[in-house]
Amino acid sequence: MAVVPGATLDDLDPDLVAALVRRLKETRSAVFARASDTDVLRFVQVLGRDRSTDAVTLAGLLTLGRYPQQFFPQLDVTFAAFPTPEPGRPMADGTRFLDNASLDGPIPLMIQEALAVLRRNMTRRAVVQGIGRQDHWEYPEEVVRELLGNAVMHRDYHPLTHGSQIRIELYPDRLEVISPGGLYGDVPAGALLQEAVSSSRNAALAKLLEDVTYPGTTETVCENRGTGLLAVSHLIRRAGMAQPVVTSRITEFRVTLLSPAAAAPTQPLSSEAAQALSGRQRQILNLLGEGAQTTAQLAAATGVTVTTIRRQIQNLAAAGLVAPTEASKRSPNNAWRLR
Repeated sequence: MAVVPGATLDDLDPDLVAALVRRLKETRSAVFARASDTDVLRFVQVLGRDRSTDAVTLAGLLTLGRYPQQFFPQLDVTFAAFPTPEPGRPMADGTRFLDNASLDGPIPLMIQEALAVLRRNMTRRAVVQGIGRQDHWEYPEEVVRELLGNAVMHRDYHPLTHGSQIRIELYPDRLEVISPGGLYGDVPAGALLQEAVSSSRNAALAKLLEDVTYPGTTETVCENRGTGLLAVSHLIRRAGMAQPVVTSRITEFRVTLLSPAAAAPTQPLSSEAAQALSGRQRQILNLLGEGAQTTAQLAAATGVTVTTIRRQIQNLAAAGLVAPTEASKRSPNNAWRLR
């Protein structure tokens, strides 16, 4: 990434810098162990060359800066909790937001604060196990953390997008994480939930986030192995929730999680209905039993064309066995769930 005019080492958080340098010297090759702290920062492109002096790069400022927003006010994360499923539609008393916040600071701090603000807005239930209890959030924190890490790593940081934030939008029936810029490279959106895919427009930032830790912890922000959304898919399945809906456009990348409370319960099939199903239809229903999926995802999983899947889905929908998710009814590539 390019250097940030006017940004110097004084603009970096000394605790975050020290944690990064220590980790790199302990876990990387002997080259890092023998290098000075300044050289280590050059190696990982926290520092770059601006004429004859060291200058802080955008990647370094975003991950380690004391307050990156003094240089880029809009490179932050915003949160809004909406009272109705339709964005911008107020309640009868005129209420537009149940909560909203602008989350600033370096990337590790923004993600921590985003999780904190979500916790105060999400519902949770207590599950008693033995003599203890566990709190289960409406949206698992590890899932949200993965989505936010993915968003800050892969969003578009071109100067023309510096006026756009990453947005977290909480609705009664869903949670959406929206980042500026669509998918980078030749990567189909449907593949992100099915296989490890690595294609980063921000290589220096992605590499840094492997070793930048959350304040006060030894946990790094990202693995940078192309498995972020694949891990989300597995975690969502383990939580018994519908699979995420991924949408990529030129201007934005959006991941939608459907609320468990909004999902319709699965109805068991009668023996007559089960006997009338074809093998392909049974396969589709089994896949949907693991969570909502798009027609493209179903086609990839079954090895047939999207056209074939659409025809089978139409038959299943006519039989009242499947339905489009609420979040994707207006999309040309709907996500489907069991009715």
